[in-house]
Amino acid sequence: MQPTIHWNKKPDIEAVVCDASSRILDIVAKWRGSAHDSRIWANSYLKEQFENNQKKGILLGDSGYPCSHYMLTPLLHPHSPTEESYNRAHKRTKVIIECCFGRWKGMFRALQNGMQVSLETAKACIVAMAVLYNIKLDFDDNWEYEEENVDDDSSDEDQDHHPAQAPPSILGNLFRRRSIEEHFCIDRTGEFSGISFNFVSFDSSIFRFGFHPV
Repeated sequence: MQPTIHWNKKPDIEAVVCDASSRILDIVAKWRGSAHDSRIWANSYLKEQFENNQKKGILLGDSGYPCSHYMLTPLLHPHSPTEESYNRAHKRTKVIIECCFGRWKGMFRALQNGMQVSLETAKACIVAMAVLYNIKLDFDDNWEYEEENVDDDSSDEDQDHHPAQAPPSILGNLFRRRSIEEHFCIDRTGEFSGISFNFVSFDSSIFRFGFHPV
């Protein structure tokens, strides 16, 4: 018989996927906080679906995840204005996931204050709260959230959260290079014009300052 684990602080949520409208598309709430993001991702059902071409689209993740033909990650050492423009656009997408988390935690204070329940119950509650969040998002057009500024020039948070970069992928790096060349270029005025990523935003690192296991 497994022992019952109770939370006396905040439940641990490792990974959340949202789209450009901050709608939650996928959630992982079963790993301990000591697990690295790349390990969580490697064992996720969502990754399996992308690998088997059951899911279409592009995910945006931080440097803790491996770059691939469906996952774009930032460049750790940009060497040109084009690469810096790509990194800035990539980092700005964090506002989307931050908006999602801000609304979600504002709607359910238990996500901020913790739940005095067993681990299994906490996981079920988290998933249920994600479903209710999406329902409210669908029906409340006036649901406002004050977006926080994202520092375009700083990547310290990502590096602190991920002690080691995910193993490089040759095909992933080639896909990222091609995406940068296609979507970030110099216009006629000599200014760099970067697209606004309108892909699926994958980011779990935002939870590093809000959710911790006991």
